[in-house]
Amino acid sequence: MSTAGAELTNLNWQTAEAAFNEAVAMDPQLKAAWLTLSRLRAAMGDPQGRQTS
Repeated sequence: MSTAGAELTNLNWQTAEAAFNEAVAMDPQLKAAWLTLSRLRAAMGDPQGRQTS
């Protein structure tokens, strides 16, 4: 999560998405990561991707 947050701060969207994907793979109940991943995907222009997580 800290790596993902740092990547968001640095505006590295794809790297942040990969880090959030890794976080939810490690802990599927990590609600903050799912929420941020959903918002990130929507901001990147993938409204369908935010719903499939």
